[in-house]
Amino acid sequence: MNNIKNLEKSPLEYAKTYSLIARVLAMREELDVDVDEETNEIETPTIKCMSLVESDRRIVKLKRVTSDEPVSPVKRSKQEHSSELRVQKRSVLDVFDSHFHLDRATTRISCDPTTITIERWLGEQMERPPVVPVNIKGGLLIFCDPETYPETVPFDLKWKVAIRLHPKKIYEASPQSVDIFFEYVTNSRVSAVGKVGLDSSMNPGRANLDRQEQFLKEITEWIRPTMPLILHIRSNREDLYSKNLYYRALQIFKHHCHPDNFFFILHCFTSDKETITSWLSKSRNTYFGFTHIITRFNQQQIQALRYIPVNRLLAETDAPYMPPRGIRKNTPIYVGEVVEKLATLRYVDLKTMALATLENAQRIFV
Repeated sequence: MNNIKNLEKSPLEYAKTYSLIARVLAMREELDVDVDEETNEIETPTIKCMSLVESDRRIVKLKRVTSDEPVSPVKRSKQEHSSELRVQKRSVLDVFDSHFHLDRATTRISCDPTTITIERWLGEQMERPPVVPVNIKGGLLIFCDPETYPETVPFDLKWKVAIRLHPKKIYEASPQSVDIFFEYVTNSRVSAVGKVGLDSSMNPGRANLDRQEQFLKEITEWIRPTMPLILHIRSNREDLYSKNLYYRALQIFKHHCHPDNFFFILHCFTSDKETITSWLSKSRNTYFGFTHIITRFNQQQIQALRYIPVNRLLAETDAPYMPPRGIRKNTPIYVGEVVEKLATLRYVDLKTMALATLENAQRIFV
């Protein structure tokens, strides 16, 4: 019993235990990864799965691939088909989209970032129905720019608000814009700050990392400890996992605040196990958000994902950006497909993963 309590108290120790289990499972999995030469993207791997115990419902059962021969369609009676539809209807998942941009989405719909409500956006014509039907229990609305911040921050038990000033904008942000940002940060109805962070992916002359770092230091003086800080960390192509920037950001918080007193969300996380270890060891309140980019993870990123404690995972769409394959305009209704991929890569049941990401988000934002 004491050992169990210790694991609950230490996310890092929990992560080590989970990683060991995941590696044992992964040893029985074969992955054939192909790279599309045109797009330079990793194609979805062909997976040959191990045989699974029928009674163990915690593990997702994946289809066994045995050959390239076409599979004949299975004929179903009307009764069987109706029964299948009822099962699908019961399988709607309760989810929380931990990161999407209402103002940017409404700009694309109506050219005005203030005219579309979240309800209307979710009711817009879909390019295709979601593969995983969802019931969106809530989400975090990211307001991107000082000029599009809401005049009055809404209070809603379902939809929470975050205010950001993107690292790319720091270079050109006026003193007035920065003042407006900090004014909103102190608003009691704002649930989170971000995304903010470090970004060196743009033209080197415009990156101005020194100014970005200074801005992060200023933020630690303004935000209250219970307010989550959503971090956007993105490097250039030479640093595939943005390890240097993650390290620099962690050092800023280590020297300018007590990391354990803050909630950090590493938005759209694509880094490696070493980065996860560093952040979990310095801040027990670090969470990791994943978007549809997870479908293009390489083996090192997949192994890192399996190392994260389940109570530190968040599902994000970053809508209207980062859509799933075949979709041009992303919306929160596709967040279930992120949850499904998380479940598949971590060998857990889909409903279990949906519940975990929902509870994690509600613990932080609600």
